Amino acid sequence: IVCFRYLSHKLDPNKLNRLQSHIRRQLIKSGSFHLSQVDIHAHTWLRACIMNPFTSAQDLDDLLNNICEVSHNTLEI
Repeated sequence: IVCFRYLSHKLDPNKLNRLQSHIRRQLIKSGSFHLSQVDIHAHTWLRACIMNPFTSAQDLDDLLNNICEVSHNTLEI
């Protein structure tokens, strides 16, 4: 299990929390990845559970690229 956050210096902590939730919803909606989320000490974290032994470095790169794409599209609005 890996917990992580997408960070942007443009956003205050509350907006960053909402961004994490938005990223998660968009990835699930697209069907590309399924992440869960957890709130720890008033911060929302994305959580990936990597259990498949066939998960490759390319799969993880694709996950991060999708997260960046969703975030950039959201922050441009």
